Order: sequence, then structure tokens, then C-alpha cells
Amino acid sequence: ENKNKSENKIIREINGISGITWSPVGDALYYLLTEGMTHSIKKIKIDPMNGKPIGDSYDVLSGLSLPQWGGRLGLDISNSGDFIFTERQAHSNIWSLITDQKQDSLYVVEEKKLTNGTYDIEALEISPNGEQIAYIITTGSRSNIYTIPITGGESKQITYLKSYCTNLAWSLDGNKIVFGVIEDGNNHLKIV
Repeated sequence: ENKNKSENKIIREINGISGITWSPVGDALYYLLTEGMTHSIKKIKIDPMNGKPIGDSYDVLSGLSLPQWGGRLGLDISNSGDFIFTERQAHSNIWSLITDQKQDSLYVVEEKKLTNGTYDIEALEISPNGEQIAYIITTGSRSNIYTIPITGGESKQITYLKSYCTNLAWSLDGNKIVFGVIEDGNNHLKIV
């Protein structure tokens, strides 16, 4: 029995769902569907008034069979509609897929690796202006927040924590980042 009456079941998939993110205008959800080593980006429109799906989910990009991608994947979408991914295996990297539209289909124009590291990237989020990506790198029991231009370039370390950082979110104006951190066995929210 569902005791949470505000909970809406949006979709049901047999294969693995990961990397769920809202569209830039909040009228749809995007998610990654993984079957073996093949990935698809799916979209489902959501009624903003009641949070219920409008129609069925459909492929936006399908057949993404990039051999370097494996493990767990994260997903975000820029204001211009380009997709940003993290791939997590023994190490993590951030990738950009620049897309273009022909009729009703998207296709990949450029695939670009934005980071090249041996770290574990825990989370990522695109800034409200679409110019920066904030992400968490974990090494051992420590995590810190970094930013990188969405077009690639030099990463900049934002925090210097001696503890574990859990999640992050940009402020609406893009000037601050709120994040969760575990210190001394307690959970905290901090702003930088």
C-alpha cells in the first residue's frame, strides 16, 4: 500500500535507469537507460501542475555504444540542450555530447572528454547560466568541489574539506553552491 499519496509513478523500465535530470524548463525528465554496454537517453514529458507523465517515454538519443563508457553514468543537460555525462568505473571523467536536431531526432555532433583523471566523481550539476559544471571529486575519505567550464579547460578547486561531501546544487543566480558534508559523524549543509 502506498502511504505517500503525493508519489507519482512515472515510468517502469526493465533495464537499468540512471542519470535522471529535469529539462532546462522543467517540463520533462531525461534519463539514461542502459542495456549491456548500450545507452539511450530517454525523455518523458511531465505535467507541471500535477507531476504526472504526459504520454510515454521515448528515445532522444539511442544506440550510444561508446566503449569507454561503463560502470555507473550520471547525466545533466545544459540550457542549450547539450548533454553532460559522468562515467564512473575505477576512475571518473566528465563528457559532453554536443547534439543537433534533424526533424524529430537528435544526433551527436561532437563527443568531448572534459576531464581526464583517476578520481571518483560523485556528482555534477550545470550552473544556471550554462557556463560552468560543478562536480565532487572523492579521494579516500575526503571530497571536494571543483568547477570546469562547460566547454572544457582547467578545473578549479572550490572547497578544501577534510571530510566527505555528498551532494551539491547551484543557487538560482549561479553565485553560490550548497553542498552536503559529513563531519564528525553529523550531516551538514554548507554554502560556498
